[in-house]
Amino acid sequence: MELFKHNGAARATDPKTSKDAAKMSSRERVTAKMRLLKAYDEYGHICDEHAGNLAGVKGAHKRISELLKEGYLKHVGEERGVNGTDVRLCGLTPDGEELAEQLKVDLKAQVIDQSSKIEEVMDMIEGVVNQFGEVMDSMHQAQRLPGGASMTLEEWVNREQKNIDKAMQSLDRLEGLIHER
Repeated sequence: MELFKHNGAARATDPKTSKDAAKMSSRERVTAKMRLLKAYDEYGHICDEHAGNLAGVKGAHKRISELLKEGYLKHVGEERGVNGTDVRLCGLTPDGEELAEQLKVDLKAQVIDQSSKIEEVMDMIEGVVNQFGEVMDSMHQAQRLPGGASMTLEEWVNREQKNIDKAMQSLDRLEGLIHER
């Protein structure tokens, strides 16, 4: 299906996030075309501008033209637009309806997967916050304890470095999860 075609390339000048996204399988990605198909599936015969607004796609006419060319949409008529000119109305073809139905299943599975990943990330964030809280508590305790004053700065730094290392490992795991998405 053309809808899922993607070369997976990013420019050398692109930021890391764009390069990571380019590596992601095109089947894992919700594209502008997918969102447009969903809009046509939900709202029926609509004009390009309305479809773009519903799907949150700027410059939707280009993607809509591609969907027309690929046979997922068809021209079904015109209506008077808000500025008084005629605008084309498009609707799903049988192939477009079939693909939209397929996307409902795929997107639902992705939403469920995303929800579990979000919960995992939230748990990790909570763990990092707790670890940094422990570091801060330890610093305050060292200042208040009678023995804390006798601890050398080097001993205190070494002890706290272990806590900070744990927190940084959690942050690294969190960053790995975020970049997977």
